[in-house]
Amino acid sequence: MVTSKKALHVPAMDRPLYDFGKTLELFGRAAEIIPQGIYGHMSPAIMIPGAFPYYAKTGKGCRYTDVDGNEFIDYMCAYGPMVVGYANDEVNAAAINVLESGDCFNHPSELMIQLAERLTGLIDMADWAVFAKNGSDLTTWGHAGRP
Repeated sequence: MVTSKKALHVPAMDRPLYDFGKTLELFGRAAEIIPQGIYGHMSPAIMIPGAFPYYAKTGKGCRYTDVDGNEFIDYMCAYGPMVVGYANDEVNAAAINVLESGDCFNHPSELMIQLAERLTGLIDMADWAVFAKNGSDLTTWGHAGRP
């Protein structure tokens, strides 16, 4: 259920701490076509509506901004993969360089070998590395006992 409350009020402040007007508007639209309006554990169905950002818009470093312009520090680092922060200039430049070479081939590139060499060189107990496109591939390999 979408609440008409558009801002989180803190009694000691003379203005709302956060405005979630756009968030609630988007959630209302999403709830019409997406089960629970948002996928995963961040569903407002298990949270207080209008008290937490639902939709991110931009990020830089350790901070991200939601669709209402509220800024937050991401202490969870996007659940792990953002250890160097959002929109990291060095990471983005490397990604763009690779994308300009071609973004999706039917065959692996030399980068796969370079990454496997790097990983096995960094992790003492890793004698080899395997890469997959999805969890199903890895599960199948895991049950088969070999890649």
